[in-house]
Amino acid sequence: MGHLDKKQFADGLNAASRMTANPGMDERMSRFLHENTTLTLCVSRHEQPHCANCFYAFWEEQALLIIKSDANTVHMRQALLNPRVAGTILPDRLNLQALRGIQYKGSLLPEEEISPGLADTLSERYHHKFPFAREHAGTLWAFRLREIKMTDNTLGFGKKIHWPHP
Repeated sequence: MGHLDKKQFADGLNAASRMTANPGMDERMSRFLHENTTLTLCVSRHEQPHCANCFYAFWEEQALLIIKSDANTVHMRQALLNPRVAGTILPDRLNLQALRGIQYKGSLLPEEEISPGLADTLSERYHHKFPFAREHAGTLWAFRLREIKMTDNTLGFGKKIHWPHP
């Protein structure tokens, strides 16, 4: 099997981002997750909540959000102790007449579940979306999505789309 050049790889990722490979996930939700770049990660430990904004990449087939952050940040220290997380994703450009956004719940993938091959794939996916991040220190982390609620007022005021992960 031959190697893909950068254009072929990018074309393949773009085609993949247009398909919904995760059964039951609405295409509008999938497209929104692929198109946007920043999430708010909410964590809690000993009733002490904390939020952080992070760049993310979405791996649809595995229902994973991938971020890069230092293990010594408050949000990662808390996530390592309490892996249940929640958060939001808003469009990179807000349109107040057509508000759209996502609320999610999930859990941090345990470090022992991240094989060298999986770590390589996480890095490939994240750094394809954010090539500049290769130059910055940090560890890649993955959060398995369990539940998503998308508000999409372009479909009518207060329209919600739900996705539970099996």
